[in-house]
Amino acid sequence: MTRTDAVSPELAQAVFTRDRREVAAFLAVLAVPELRWKGDRLVAIQPHALYIGQLRANVVCPAVVIDWQHEWGNCWGRWRIEHVKTNARIGKRAEPDMDHLMAVCQGHSEDGMRGGAVWVTAHRPEERDYIARANEVVTSST
Repeated sequence: MTRTDAVSPELAQAVFTRDRREVAAFLAVLAVPELRWKGDRLVAIQPHALYIGQLRANVVCPAVVIDWQHEWGNCWGRWRIEHVKTNARIGKRAEPDMDHLMAVCQGHSEDGMRGGAVWVTAHRPEERDYIARANEVVTSST
């Protein structure tokens, strides 16, 4: 039996592509010298402040775009698709479309739960704003 809220592979790829573009554009503004894709993870390569001349790699996901001052360095693991509801509804996922999906790393999803808090569920308003902005860029560039 197929879930009615399942995300198709094509839709998942579109979400990953949109969010990779947003993260890369954001890091370009921060003047991060180099970005590399390692599998499905975006890694920012930058000089390490403690070891001049050495490079440090950080996994980065859209949570950093939403709140970079607090979330830089908290990303880890693979990116995954997160359903972001328009309104809180217990027991129902958001619709599987570009207006309700975003990618986050494992560190910002339920896998990254520390001390009873899950970043991705605690930042729904910011996630909705991020998705709306990201989709505006896609619409205006086509």
